[in-house]
Amino acid sequence: VARRQTGRLEAAEKAYLRALDLQPALAEAWSNLAVLRHIQDDRAGAEAALRAGLDAVPADCALRQALAALLRERGVVEEAQEAADGCPGSMTPFSREAPAPAAP
Repeated sequence: VARRQTGRLEAAEKAYLRALDLQPALAEAWSNLAVLRHIQDDRAGAEAALRAGLDAVPADCALRQALAALLRERGVVEEAQEAADGCPGSMTPFSREAPAPAAP
């Protein structure tokens, strides 16, 4: 993450990919890779990273919500709803609006 924040995107990407080689079910690395690709305006790459992460960790709500946000950004609302189905609302790396309050 620090590498990404300092603008060293290529080094950050290599670090995320190395982490995923060592631990393919590391959801945070998939999420970080998706954010990095999104920053680079590579929406297809971001979506591919999130989907690969979900292949490795299907129940990870953070990945599912990030994919949903990315799909909403593309206007694919029904698929976005399906992606986040069963996950509580929260902010995601791609969210532009605050989540709805949780039910008591």
